[in-house]
Amino acid sequence: MTDYLKRNNFEKLFTPLQTKTDVRVLKRVDKLPVLLINTVLTLATLDFIKYILVSDNEIKASNETKEKRLKIPITEAGHLPQQEFVLFFI
Repeated sequence: MTDYLKRNNFEKLFTPLQTKTDVRVLKRVDKLPVLLINTVLTLATLDFIKYILVSDNEIKASNETKEKRLKIPITEAGHLPQQEFVLFFI
């Protein structure tokens, strides 16, 4: 059985990370699995990760963004130099 946290609970966990890493969760997401939350917290401790975007089944993390306004981490092959991760949760 998978444990979940509601949005107001996981946002409290992500708030202290905002000084070093920009963590964004899509607005449609109202709960997240604890495993996914722990993965985000671990990625945020890495010095080279600056942007993390979380959906209900995916984490995108990178040191660069595609667009300044949307802050979408670059996770495309062939874009150098970058450090990136895309994790899918099924």
